[in-house]
Amino acid sequence: MNEYYRHMKTLSIRFTKLVAEALGLDEDAFEALQEADVAQRQLRCKLLRYSACPPPTTGFVPHTDSNFLTYLIQAFEEPGLQFQTPSGDWYAAPPIPGTFIVLLGRVQVMEKVTHNLVKAPIHRVMSPTNGVHHCVGFFQGVSMDMRVVDAKFECLLLLSASFAS
Repeated sequence: MNEYYRHMKTLSIRFTKLVAEALGLDEDAFEALQEADVAQRQLRCKLLRYSACPPPTTGFVPHTDSNFLTYLIQAFEEPGLQFQTPSGDWYAAPPIPGTFIVLLGRVQVMEKVTHNLVKAPIHRVMSPTNGVHHCVGFFQGVSMDMRVVDAKFECLLLLSASFAS
């Protein structure tokens, strides 16, 4: 698990730079959100286990993550993770071997940078019909001292109306 954590730490730092570049920002634009000392960053790895629940329980309450980015590996075959569309419908995110699901959390900076076009997805985990779901989650937080008003970003990317819809 320690080796996995180290690899995910490296991946999360690189991925954050790629997100910044994709938004037309300098690759280090999100460094202001992080602890200056990489060893002190708010990172955690968690093994998640979801068991079948007796009726009428169908799963976990819909929510958004409270961290900056979440990286999930779904280690089961039956779909359990679902995302809510803007119209309120739910769709399943079936497990795909060898892939991550990356979720934006409620950190308001990303919403501010993209003028509310990129938002934290509302999602839920449905209980398995039988057996157990396992996931490996890696959670990338922000500095404990960070305030959204301190983060000053100017989005250089022109987002088209088609992307907004």
